[in-house]
Amino acid sequence: MLAPEQPGDSLRSARERDARPRNATKGADMSNAESTLRPSYIVLILNELGRLARHLGHYEEAEALHREALDILKSLFEETDLHITWTKSALGRSLLKQGRPSEALLFHQQVLSIEVERLGKDHPHTLWTMSDIVRCLRDLDRLDDAISMQQEIVDRSDSVLGSQNPDTLWAINSLGLLLETAGNVRMAVNVQGTAYKGQIAILGGNHPHCVWTRDVLQKLQSAPGVT
Repeated sequence: MLAPEQPGDSLRSARERDARPRNATKGADMSNAESTLRPSYIVLILNELGRLARHLGHYEEAEALHREALDILKSLFEETDLHITWTKSALGRSLLKQGRPSEALLFHQQVLSIEVERLGKDHPHTLWTMSDIVRCLRDLDRLDDAISMQQEIVDRSDSVLGSQNPDTLWAINSLGLLLETAGNVRMAVNVQGTAYKGQIAILGGNHPHCVWTRDVLQKLQSAPGVT
């Protein structure tokens, strides 16, 4: 597994905030019929509902909502528009949660190609999409590929955000979990230890990230053959 998604993750919150259509009417009367609402505002509502459905475990409903949003967006924008890529990312996540990693991977790979071209390979949104791809590779049992890409995420996060940024350290957590899944427990201990030291230094021992990493480390260190 990868480190769990967090509601406050700065990469995620930046993507969801920036992806909201800027031409949505702020003072739209929500009592109006759907036909009177601007399409971009309808898309925003559909994607927000889909995101909430996914977090509540209603993955099929989330998929349907994101597909509806995607259909509307395709009638408004070119395929390479970032509104479309964000919606594809959200759709891919709902597919992965349903145990459909191959389908999810196709969407995330499309998004990555566009984001690299339009935003650059080191943009936070690009890094987040890489994390989505890693999750798909993991669920497809392509662990070597997943570990390689996660290491790339760590390296790029270190370069862009800094080694002591919470998102960089969380990426290190995810790398450690992949190494554990691959059976490389000793290396996983070292990697999680690196993340823990950084999290203690910048967040404090009672922060949820530190508590989570400490629990993972204790479990790893109690495994047979690990000293």
